[in-house]
This record gives sequence, structure tokens and C-alpha cells, in this order.
Amino acid sequence: MTGTKLYKRMVRWLDPDQPFYGIESYNRDHMDTPETDLRALARRYFECIREIQPKGPYFLGGYSAGGNIAYEIAHQLLDIGEIVSGLYLIDSVVLTKVARGRLIRARDAEEFLDYFRIGSGADESLLRLAEAEMSLLFGYEPGGKLDANVVLIKAKHLLSPMEHLRNDHIARYLFRRDSPCSGWEGLARDVDCHEISANHTSIMNSEHLECATRIIQTHINTHSTREISGPTAVYWSSPATP
Repeated sequence: MTGTKLYKRMVRWLDPDQPFYGIESYNRDHMDTPETDLRALARRYFECIREIQPKGPYFLGGYSAGGNIAYEIAHQLLDIGEIVSGLYLIDSVVLTKVARGRLIRARDAEEFLDYFRIGSGADESLLRLAEAEMSLLFGYEPGGKLDANVVLIKAKHLLSPMEHLRNDHIARYLFRRDSPCSGWEGLARDVDCHEISANHTSIMNSEHLECATRIIQTHINTHSTREISGPTAVYWSSPATP
């Protein structure tokens, strides 16, 4: 399950008056011509958000690659003088410098699909989508330090056993065991890391998603601007694949 379907269940654990928008994956709707530049994709989502809410402060979030896109949206909002009061990442990872800029091949996309058990490499459209999603992450170099608070909700467990990581380069690039905050340290004003006893897939199961959502709502309630009438909306970025 991908796109905003992942996030519709979060609504039940948010405050009743909390506005919440899920931005559907552009690439999933454009599988023949997917966007492979993360900054350009973030710009598309940035424009959607500004149509709904022209002025900040903004609360943004995303799961997996959706969190990386939300991080870049936050940068683009700050670049025009807006305020980002919270950025919420569910098991999103900053790739190592060794991984960034790596050319993505069809074989990499096949291994990606197999690793996350989300389809077959024989499905050409899904293969192109996986290749595009990997290119987004591997081709992205995060900008300067983000002037915003980041809340990272991190899965404690890997999909692969630790002893398999040496030969499993997909897991090695996508899961930062060398970093307690999945590589986000130093990329934001503050990173508040919460660990949940789940893996990258099961963290979106109801029991874990409820915990993650309540962490997010508590942070929003603490950091909302009191001068604004009513709750501030949350905008959630969708990955096309996990």
C-alpha cells in the first residue's frame, strides 16, 4: 500500500479538529514519465501546498522517501521567508555520501522491489517507478542546515538480518545503522528521535502508526502558533513505493 492510502488511517489518532492533507504521489500517477529529480518533485508539492495555504507556519511530514521530499519542501518554504514549525519523518533516511550520486540501474530497481516485497521486476511499469524513486534519493544532496525542528520516528528493526547487510547493498544504502538518527544529525536545528519496535514495513501497521501519530500530534500541539485562529494544517508527502 503506497501513496496517501498509507496516511488515511492516521486521521483517527489526530485531534478531531486537526486539518490534515495527504499529497498523492506524482510519480505513481505518471509512471511513464516519472520525475527523477527530488528538488523538482518537491517543487510540485510545494506549489500544491501553497494553493491551499499561502502563508505559514507549516507542518510537514512523510514516510520513507516521502520524508526526504518533505525535508526539501521545508527548505523551499524557508527560502522564501516562510516558517516551518515542524517536520515529521517516519523511518526516512539520509543516504551516505558514498551512495549519493550513484547511477541507478535496472538491476538495482529489481533488487529494490524484491527487498520490499512490493512487486516483480517483470512488471515494467513498476520497475520504472522503482528506478525513478531510487534516483530521487540517490541523486539528492541535502541543502544547508534546516531552520526547523525535526521529529524522526525510526523503526528499530531491519527487514534483513544484520549479517546479510554486507552483501545486501540496497539495505546497506537505505538503512543507516551507523547513525542513531538515520543521518539527519546536523541537517536541522533540532532532531528529536523516537524509536519504535518495528521494521520499515510494519511501522505503518495500526499499532505502530497510532504511536507515531500521537507523537506527531503532541509535537504539533506544543509548537503551534497561538496567535493563529484554529489548528494549523499538516501536509503529508507520499512516496510511490516504500
